[in-house]
Amino acid sequence: MTPDYLTRRFPFTVRPAHRETLDSYTARVLEANGEPATLPQQLAKLARTVTPHATWADVLAVKVGRPLDRLLITPAANLHGGVEECLPCRALLPERWACVLCSHGERVQQHPHLDDFVCESHRRWTGPGSTPEDQPEVGVSALQAQRTLVSLRRDGRADMQLLVDVMAGLRRDTGEADYANFSVAVEVIAWVAREDIVRRLFDPAYAYASTFAWTQESLHDLSARELPTTVVAVWRHLHPAFVALQAAFRGYRSYRAGHPHDFSLPADVTAWYPRTDRVQTAMEYLACIGDKNLSRVAQSHLHDDAPTVNRPVLTTKHCARGHAYLDVTTAVERDDRHATPCPRCTRAHVRVGENDLATVAPHLAAELHETLNGSLKATDVAAASSATVWWTCRAKGHPFRGTPANRTLNDAGCAVCLNRVILVGVNDLATTNPRIARELHPSRASAKRATQLHAGDTKKRLWLCSPRGHEFTASVQERVRGKVTCPDCKKERNRTSGRNLLDTHPGIAAEWLPELNEGREPADYTKGSKLDVIWWCQDGLHPFPMRIQTRTEGGDCPFCAGRLILVGFNDFATTHPALAAEWHPWKNRKYPTEVMSGSNDKHHFRCRAGHETHQSIPNRRESGGCTRCDHSVRAEVR
Repeated sequence: MTPDYLTRRFPFTVRPAHRETLDSYTARVLEANGEPATLPQQLAKLARTVTPHATWADVLAVKVGRPLDRLLITPAANLHGGVEECLPCRALLPERWACVLCSHGERVQQHPHLDDFVCESHRRWTGPGSTPEDQPEVGVSALQAQRTLVSLRRDGRADMQLLVDVMAGLRRDTGEADYANFSVAVEVIAWVAREDIVRRLFDPAYAYASTFAWTQESLHDLSARELPTTVVAVWRHLHPAFVALQAAFRGYRSYRAGHPHDFSLPADVTAWYPRTDRVQTAMEYLACIGDKNLSRVAQSHLHDDAPTVNRPVLTTKHCARGHAYLDVTTAVERDDRHATPCPRCTRAHVRVGENDLATVAPHLAAELHETLNGSLKATDVAAASSATVWWTCRAKGHPFRGTPANRTLNDAGCAVCLNRVILVGVNDLATTNPRIARELHPSRASAKRATQLHAGDTKKRLWLCSPRGHEFTASVQERVRGKVTCPDCKKERNRTSGRNLLDTHPGIAAEWLPELNEGREPADYTKGSKLDVIWWCQDGLHPFPMRIQTRTEGGDCPFCAGRLILVGFNDFATTHPALAAEWHPWKNRKYPTEVMSGSNDKHHFRCRAGHETHQSIPNRRESGGCTRCDHSVRAEVR
């Protein structure tokens, strides 16, 4: 075997498949060309005699005549964007095979990934655990589940660790293969990702036992069967998020997930709920599933007062202003990136008489709701706190939610009175404007009800005229301000009022063109209407557009007045064809049909003698043509 064999092309080339590995592509190329399996080792050894660092991939790229870069790109060992290898991520990436029908019967091994659980072209299961010999057909529900999963991943709401755990739980609960449980598994992670579900799951007002029972009942309703193992898998997966949230409620720090694979909650999750005096322990959470050894981390820390799943480390620190405070971190967070900021500087901790709401803003402290905040008092909350609490409107006495920081720093008033929040019975449309609310179209099931709208809503809505049943569109704001009423009823009133255009301006009404105005009639409108319509010019014998109000106030044809261009009537090519023939073919930005003879802009001209000049159209008309030519041969001889 000579070195020339390294550059000699294979007679039969094979196209690399999507996500295919180098070993899989090598096997297919060798099989197509009838080469032995030992050929890659022999050629790689021969290539290293020429180039010391040559690899089989370099040789193969030359012999097939195509770049193989994408075959060498392995999936990231860290699905959440980290730079270090993550063992849980690696465990989530199983061996994958492409759809046999898509690859025309060939065995195509792919790089491990968590995409394309279903081949939509052939409705075959290609998810984790499938092999080229075992790719069963799936139904429409699996196809829809695949599209739902793609949408969730695109929005960043798909917890793939939870999906794998749920599918494992469903295998034990149902005794069926993954492809049969796939649609239910996607429904479960989509259910967990919903904001209303997250708010209920993590609501500290409910005991863990109550939340666990509610989760069991919800998943039973979702799948129409008992799923005990799946419920436990979901409960175990949510455990770190529950513990981190409880740590935030205890005041150790703001909410922060301990690990990228933990269930993700919004950073402001603590502002979702009113203050609670009772903080539940980790043992109460474990008791719901009878598991005292939930994980390695929980096993090492089993006392009831555990604030986090990792043992907290308390360190006395001093900020730049000299304030002493306790820095609370865990064993996995002992670095400067997770250092706790000074609570006095950030005003996160309350110091009565210094930064509490009653001291900083006593007039706002008096507006704290007496019952909706539980036992919370004005001396218990910092004036710059971002926690959401209930207030009482000073003007009307209704409750509304807001943060002390927004009220003290931004001087924010009642969100209900400002129409930023709708409170039924106070500022909803049904309460403030009941007559208009009754005209909202009743047949639109997807539209908002009158109790969900306020008087300042600017979105176009469908209305039903109560006297005659006419349908029309307008915003709530336009209806409340009286700017828009039923247009059909308005036309009927205009016809009999004696104030319509046909009665007040019969001469102008005679120039109305119904055939170009979508069947509208002058008897339906008054002289002050702002509707743009088409008129007929008696002088130029052509139509022109103009608002009714402008027309009745003396407006004339804009084409005859030279304000607008009408091709074939007042454009330069029509009024002065001889001069327009000298228009330079490429140096002007406009054509002669796009300018008028009175334009003062300079344009390029080229006469029959080849002279090029730069003139305005009035100057060109005055000179009769090219100023460098004799008067007798100019385009317009005077």
